[in-house]
Amino acid sequence: MMNELDKLILGAAAAMVVMHLIGPAAIWGITRTVAECLLVIPVLIWAL
Repeated sequence: MMNELDKLILGAAAAMVVMHLIGPAAIWGITRTVAECLLVIPVLIWAL
């Protein structure tokens, strides 16, 4: 049985492999998109 720490380490390792494969430009684009979503969602919630 895997505990939470094992899942976290496995997830981080998988994420690093994926990032290495897709390249820095794609990572920056994805990161920016995610960051924008994270900034916009609270504003929308607050506006409602």
